[in-house]
Amino acid sequence: MTSFFSRHFSKASSDANSAYLETNTRAYDYTSTSPTLCISTSTTNPGLLVVQYDGAPQNTPPLYSIAPHAMSPGMLIVYRGLPDPTGQMGPIGHITCSSETSAELNMRGCAMKLKMSQLSGDFSVTGTPMGKIKWKSSQLTGGSTLTLCDSNGKKLAKTKAKKAGFGDQKIEMLVPYDEMVVEIAVVTAYQAKAMAERAINSVVEVMQAVSGS
Repeated sequence: MTSFFSRHFSKASSDANSAYLETNTRAYDYTSTSPTLCISTSTTNPGLLVVQYDGAPQNTPPLYSIAPHAMSPGMLIVYRGLPDPTGQMGPIGHITCSSETSAELNMRGCAMKLKMSQLSGDFSVTGTPMGKIKWKSSQLTGGSTLTLCDSNGKKLAKTKAKKAGFGDQKIEMLVPYDEMVVEIAVVTAYQAKAMAERAINSVVEVMQAVSGS
């Protein structure tokens, strides 16, 4: 597995990389687009999640995409733009769910761990370039929205309640654009949502078993 990522994280031809990025990121204009990102299922590939700015035209190339690993169930691969079928532009990261309440993440060589607190509903992230950060659950919304804070309490991002037709998950950035912060916010918010949904489903299954339904 290590060799797989080492191979793909290594630099390919700079000319090929530049050409691919030009095709797949020409819509990236960080200064004039909405600071809110949407994670939703691709309209052309049901097995692919895409990350795009809120309000972007449907045919706009995604900022990032997330796909299941073909050979490793439970692992997700993160790409800048769309997956490159030529293999010249490899993934920028991956997510591995290690348990119902924790996951291992790696973004651009930065190894991180996401852990859910079953008491508070918060999600802590360790190993980031910013130190320990945390997605804090809002009690006012029953935990349906989260706010990402650094160790000093500074708010970096927040998730927004889902609205029909506007993506499966929304993440609003609250700090000036920084690519690494955006990428960490996106992958950890997505995995936090997946963990929360699994926890809810587990509780429902237990309640149904107890009630005999």
